[in-house]
Amino acid sequence: MMETIMLNIRNEFDQLHSALVHDASTLLPVSELARIRQLYGNDFDGEEIHHPESGIWQVKRLQQQIACFHKTLREHGVELITSDNVEDAWLQFFIRDLGFVIGDTFFVANPAGKVRSLEIQSLERIRARFSKCIELTTSTIEGGDIFVHQDKVFIGLGRRTSEAAVDELRKHTEAQGFECMVIE
Repeated sequence: MMETIMLNIRNEFDQLHSALVHDASTLLPVSELARIRQLYGNDFDGEEIHHPESGIWQVKRLQQQIACFHKTLREHGVELITSDNVEDAWLQFFIRDLGFVIGDTFFVANPAGKVRSLEIQSLERIRARFSKCIELTTSTIEGGDIFVHQDKVFIGLGRRTSEAAVDELRKHTEAQGFECMVIE
């Protein structure tokens, strides 16, 4: 039997003991854009691979940066919990978008669009290990829009996180003493 992972996140600035990560090995190069569009159709608008300052991503460079980040975390005593690879989940490296911890609970996000929703499968093996896990299903929400600080949860509204999802999250977090603060 796998060891249960006890969760307790009340502040994004506290010392990190463990982190859920992915190695970005499933990233597809820009040369595969036709395949990506075939897989996802209208769910893929290209925003996922374009940065306003540095342009279109370089897969090898991203993978090297992520490997360096993981090495740095390990050097500082952080246990890395690696998510599984999912076939055709070519954008699978922003693990925070898929799930996040508030208090003692791991929340499984509900990503916007098929491009990201496939990635949720990468958490199936791991989520059984978390002491408490809730799947958010009402509407779309991504962990990159969530920030925990003391007794407040700051939530950014936008294209990927909806008001309905905030209401669902609020129901679960208020019982733990957190106040949800929406940022538009």
